[in-house]
Parts: sequence; C-alpha cells; structure tokens
Amino acid sequence: MEDLRKIVLADLARGIRLMVEVQDELDPQFRFSTPEGDFGLALLLPDDKVDRKWMCERLRRFCALKQVVAFTMTANIEEPEALVTLGIGRDGVLCCMSVIEGKKGYYDENSFGRAMWLPREAVGEDIMGILPRGAMALTENDLVELEEWFGKDGKYPAVHLPSGALGL
Repeated sequence: MEDLRKIVLADLARGIRLMVEVQDELDPQFRFSTPEGDFGLALLLPDDKVDRKWMCERLRRFCALKQVVAFTMTANIEEPEALVTLGIGRDGVLCCMSVIEGKKGYYDENSFGRAMWLPREAVGEDIMGILPRGAMALTENDLVELEEWFGKDGKYPAVHLPSGALGL
C-alpha cells in the first residue's frame, strides 16, 4: 500500500505540472501498472450515466487484457475546485486532493494547495469497478473493440510508458 501511496502522490504532482504547462484543466489521466510496464491513457469520462458505464467497462476489459494490478486516475473536480488522484490496487483504494486556489485558467506552482488524503468513500463505485477482482474472459469482439478504442490508431491510444509505443 505504501508503494501505491507514493505513486498517487507522484501522479498528483505530475497532474499539477501538466496543468501549469497547458494552462487548462486536464482530461482524466490514467496510469495502469502491468507485468509489461506501465501504460498511460488520457480520455474523457462521459457525464451521461449509460455512456460512462460503458467507458468504465471498456477500461475494465483493458485491465483484464493487460493484467493490470493497480491504476491511478488524475482528474479535475468542480466542488471544491481541485485536482484529485485516485489509486486503486488489489490491496486498497487511496484518494488524494489538491485544492486549486487563485484565478481560474491561470495556474502556477502556487495555485495548488497541500495534498490532502480523502476517505475511500470519496471514490465512486464506477471507478473502483474498473480493476477486475479476478480472471475475466475476453471475446474476439472485446479485443476488436479494445483495439478501436485504445489501439495505435484508436480513439484514445494507450501509451506504453517505458517505450513510448502507442497501442495495446
């Protein structure tokens, strides 16, 4: 759990650096820990409940395919205005937040408050459900859909972080 805690804090710091660099809010940023190295994904989670459920299910299948043991998600929230990083692994769930202070749309290192740990209940069931809790069979159709969404030429290509290669 201590390793996941360090990763959550590192990914929160990375999110802050990205916001300062792009001067905008972030699309949700995922990092998936797999036996072949970490994979990154930046994608939108739909507001519509049905569409969001399907996107979480796609991510769950991605986790099954890649044998993900843990993942983080860094995203902006509106109330309070903050950057949040969640860490979900086999051993537990962590949630850390940095409140954004100052003028919206202009970010520097001083725009972000101290990291604060939130209770597990702050993490939605839909996000916790992304990490499969056991073996999960994938069909040929599942593999085609994963390639369409997260493959090299997909809507949201996965990035193998150690090599920079795109795709599954």
